[in-house]
Amino acid sequence: MIRLFFVSHSIPPTNDLLENIGGMQRASLQLLEALRNEVHFNVLPFLLMSSWRFIHIQTAFFLIKLIFRLPIAIRRQRPEIVLFSSMVTAAVMLFIKKKGSSPKYVAIAHGRDVTLPNPLYQIILKCVFKKLDGVIAVSSATKASCMACGLSSDQVVVIPNAIPPGYDTLPIPPKTIADFLFQNHHIPREARPVLLTVGRLVLRKGHAWFIEHVLQRLDHDVIYLIVGDGPEYDTIRQTIARSPKRHTIALLGKMPEDWLLGLYEYADIFVMPNISVPGDIEGFGIVLLEANRAGLPAVVTDIEGITDVVTDGLNGYRVKQNDAAGFANKIDSLLKKNMKQAKPQIQQHVRGHFIWPCVIEKYNRYFASLSPRATQS
Repeated sequence: MIRLFFVSHSIPPTNDLLENIGGMQRASLQLLEALRNEVHFNVLPFLLMSSWRFIHIQTAFFLIKLIFRLPIAIRRQRPEIVLFSSMVTAAVMLFIKKKGSSPKYVAIAHGRDVTLPNPLYQIILKCVFKKLDGVIAVSSATKASCMACGLSSDQVVVIPNAIPPGYDTLPIPPKTIADFLFQNHHIPREARPVLLTVGRLVLRKGHAWFIEHVLQRLDHDVIYLIVGDGPEYDTIRQTIARSPKRHTIALLGKMPEDWLLGLYEYADIFVMPNISVPGDIEGFGIVLLEANRAGLPAVVTDIEGITDVVTDGLNGYRVKQNDAAGFANKIDSLLKKNMKQAKPQIQQHVRGHFIWPCVIEKYNRYFASLSPRATQS
């Protein structure tokens, strides 16, 4: 059994709404649960539970405490592996003295925690990389970003994010969703295809670009639902207000888990029209897996970590960045087909590659390769 310290500053508070949609909080929480459920691991967690609203302030205090707590706990508990859930948490490595009997220190790199365009942060990041025994990148794009910071290829392994195989709660029924959309957002009740986007409202997600350049090109009269919150909320709201399609677009904000699951079941196509933003890459895209788990095909921008998640023609379709006509044509093409026939194939793809039991086995093999102590325990 591998004794493992799991160190994370990005665990969402219990029953918090999905402020972390598609981000490190959801990934960290589910990874912790998956590690605890795996018989090969004895997990000792060091956690900060915080919402996005307070995370920057609380993280600073958490890291300071960790500088003192972690070395003491390592001496007492003698873990084989110390796993940091992001490069931000791994910053404490600057203050940890490694000895011959030290555990192996590993950090997970997600994307923005590697590419953040802050000169001081980048200096710290390169120092942290030198002290780590290994880095787990969640995608090939994230691995490339790590290598651009000076790591060699054999110092970084790609292990993807994942999702649970099933639901923890029952999805909200379609009729309830239709009633809610009509009563609260004046979305017509008559049957129309539904496009869905889920994620933090940040520039790289491309919400405003999609509304301005793609919706008007579609031959089909669709409903477009946007779930999430973030700094681009007002910009997206203003873009919707200017759009000729504004009466069929709903900016839903944050939604509870049962509503989000219901929306995945309610929609016809999941869209992720990302655009490149310097210093803010899409490291993976967990929401794509959640949509696929419901059998929802995805139409996405063919950039960054998204390319590791979507296999073109299998669980979705990739379109070149800023190709509005390509997005519209692919969505129209899908809406002309019986998409229910592809649902089992999409779900099987996710279950075969991106559920936690499969991915945790990759963690197990990687940790065993790093530490003879882990193999012997």
